[in-house]
Amino acid sequence: MSTIKVGDRFGSLVVSELSLGKRQNGKPKYMALAICDCGGSSLVERHNLTAGNTKQCQSCARLSRGEGRRTHGNSMSFKDRDPIGYNCYTRWQSMKRRCNNPNDKRFPDYGGRGISVCSDWLDSYECFLSDMGLPPSSKHQLDRRDNNGNYCKENCRWVTPINNARNKRNNRLIEINGETKTLAEWSEISGIEYHTLKARINRGVLPEKAIKNGRLKSKYIYSTPNGDFDSLSEVAKSYTMSISGVNGKFNNPKFKEWVKHERT
Repeated sequence: MSTIKVGDRFGSLVVSELSLGKRQNGKPKYMALAICDCGGSSLVERHNLTAGNTKQCQSCARLSRGEGRRTHGNSMSFKDRDPIGYNCYTRWQSMKRRCNNPNDKRFPDYGGRGISVCSDWLDSYECFLSDMGLPPSSKHQLDRRDNNGNYCKENCRWVTPINNARNKRNNRLIEINGETKTLAEWSEISGIEYHTLKARINRGVLPEKAIKNGRLKSKYIYSTPNGDFDSLSEVAKSYTMSISGVNGKFNNPKFKEWVKHERT
């Protein structure tokens, strides 16, 4: 076995300590603690250093193996280092699945109704990347200008989620003060988050009230011995009780002073 000294370099590793261990069969195991140029350390068998089998720490080795497999650099393996590229790659994968895989839950709305991916994109991510370029951000989505058209360069664009929501076939149109817009558009105009606005309207709040900022008042006024309140949470806070506890009092005929009235 070649002699190894502290300070010897092997690739990116510099030996800092030498030690002697034992194998399971009782034979000696010659070890070396080596510091990598990246700052990491590795405890390796000395013969792996002299034979050239180990030239860097495990972290650098994994990174090198990933770089060796890298083609376009936008695959799942590089999500943390390149979120925009990762977003682009996964949008391409999702596009193909919903158009070509009957097991995909979105297939009925895409491949099931005749939407297809052009042959150039279907066979090559590199061609898709060349035609579309990277999205402006990791949040951008792939959108078709014509919802009945196919996925191809002429019909596709990168859009924000809010703009994509405007272009869906099942868009919900809401009329407020004589103006009709999609729910997504009203969300942008009012500054109220899309899902919050949708939840308000789904529970029966008039659109004119739904687009008002801030927490909406309950449809009830809650009367108690301590006065009137706008919500169960206010009552619970006043009485230092749980919401379910105060709600039980309003629903129990024994508590005659606990009454909720519809707001006029």
